[in-house]
Amino acid sequence: MKKNILLLLFLLIASTTFAEVRFGLRGGLNRAVVSGDAAQAYKKANIQNQFAPMGGIYWDFSLGRFFTLQPGLYFKATETYQLDDRSKTARERAIDWSSGSNFNYFYTTRTTVNKTETTKQEAYLQLPLYLTFRHHFTDAFHIQAGVGPYASLLGLYTTVKQVKTFGDSYNPDPKGWSRPTEVNSEKNTATPLFDGDFSFDNFFDFGASALFQVGFSVITVAFIYDFGLKDFGSGGNSTYNRGFSLSLGLEF
Repeated sequence: MKKNILLLLFLLIASTTFAEVRFGLRGGLNRAVVSGDAAQAYKKANIQNQFAPMGGIYWDFSLGRFFTLQPGLYFKATETYQLDDRSKTARERAIDWSSGSNFNYFYTTRTTVNKTETTKQEAYLQLPLYLTFRHHFTDAFHIQAGVGPYASLLGLYTTVKQVKTFGDSYNPDPKGWSRPTEVNSEKNTATPLFDGDFSFDNFFDFGASALFQVGFSVITVAFIYDFGLKDFGSGGNSTYNRGFSLSLGLEF
């Protein structure tokens, strides 16, 4: 079935005299949304998806007055942030000896800071192919919408940054008991795709994608939504890579 679809697309391209071919650049932000059973696991672990950079190139082949075929090549990154906060706060009674032999009791709030912040960024290449409807209202303004399949090559790099913060603080602190908060930070980067453990099961993804674009002269603004169809889960738990991109671009 897949071979028949690819053959049909090839024949369509080969048999069509393109009235116009456009070249475009896109750059912006990408935000992953993990779907399936993994979404609940992310929520329990307090893992949040963040925006990460994306960018790439595309070609827009005219298939007549209103339709185009648009292949592209994009670099996309995903980023997650996790906060593991185990800080504790307790109200304590303390003694103030500042008045000499006499002492007074006072109450203070003691906070024991113990938290770990982990930021993880991963990058991949994506090759989408859109069949789009394109309408020019004027020579300088158009809208374009399309859908199509995509394939992704994962594991270009993985960067994990971890910041640990710990220490005690008192409020009020008349005796100066608080010690400065200590911070340990480390950053590790790996390239799983090139580390010798390549397999299509781990590094190949595919799905469907939707595109909506508005163009003002040579400037374009685009929204892309990716709907991953490959299940990366294990043990009966499903995990799908999905997300959206917002980009600003140039088209010639």
